[in-house]
Amino acid sequence: MSDAELIASIFQTGGGWAVAGGLAVLMLVGVLRGWMIPGPQHRRELDQAHRETDSGVKRGDEWRETALAKDAVIDRVTKQNTDLIQANKISDHFYSTYLEHPVPEDTLSHEEVQRATETTTEPGNPGPAGA
Repeated sequence: MSDAELIASIFQTGGGWAVAGGLAVLMLVGVLRGWMIPGPQHRRELDQAHRETDSGVKRGDEWRETALAKDAVIDRVTKQNTDLIQANKISDHFYSTYLEHPVPEDTLSHEEVQRATETTTEPGNPGPAGA
């Protein structure tokens, strides 16, 4: 009888399931006891896990640096906006005080702009009505 026939006959009699269960239990015990995992590899994995944990703690403090940098950017932008508003107030005062016509004469009125930008209702012709 060949090996394949022997294994087939064991599984046909029901003893094969007992052998398979025994092997599964043996593998589980081997993993739990450390027989299946080499010691150096296990220590290397543990060291890697500890390094990741340590870097995770350091990385957990990184949000403080980011928050402080964000606050500094907000302060700079707020100061810049304040300066721009002040410059706008100065220029508005200049235009309203020293210029008789702050808007050039050749500027289109609101109605002229509306007429120039009206579109036709023809399909395929979204351009201005006068074009």
